[in-house]
Amino acid sequence: MDAYIGTVQSFAFQFAPRGWMKCQGQRLSIAQQTALFSLIGTTYGGDGNTTFGLPHLAGRTILGEGHIQGGSGVYSVGEEAGMEQVTLQDVQMPRHTHGLVTTDAPAETATPAPGLLLARASDSGGNDVNIYAPRDKGNRGPLAPDSIGLSGMSQPLSLMQPYMVMNYCICLSGNFPSRN
Repeated sequence: MDAYIGTVQSFAFQFAPRGWMKCQGQRLSIAQQTALFSLIGTTYGGDGNTTFGLPHLAGRTILGEGHIQGGSGVYSVGEEAGMEQVTLQDVQMPRHTHGLVTTDAPAETATPAPGLLLARASDSGGNDVNIYAPRDKGNRGPLAPDSIGLSGMSQPLSLMQPYMVMNYCICLSGNFPSRN
């Protein structure tokens, strides 16, 4: 059975079968591919006079056309969006606080452990400086807000979902689809 012209299909091998082309954004001649052009036009590029483009699916995933229930946008055929990674800026982080409680009791240990708070530092004879004290000692209070700085390293954050690479191709010759 022949495929419909314009069908995009994934293949587990690395070449385009006869009558198909890889979906890599190539520009084709309208004069040589009139049937496919009549179906997809310049949705994927081209000047519309002598050339038109094929979908460019290298490094992309396919998303169905339409409105996602509960979503705010409508996704149109040929639309491209998304990124492999993004670097979040401080203004993109939601407002939040870090409740860090301290004590005014003298510090007893240099090793953090459950139940210990930051305390008044004390030198244990020139070695490690003790900075932790038990929760039940001294008066507790919050750390001064100006002692907490911005966090993050301005490093890109990966947005990639788990993936498996396939060879996407588009059918150039076959049955012409009829509209119902």
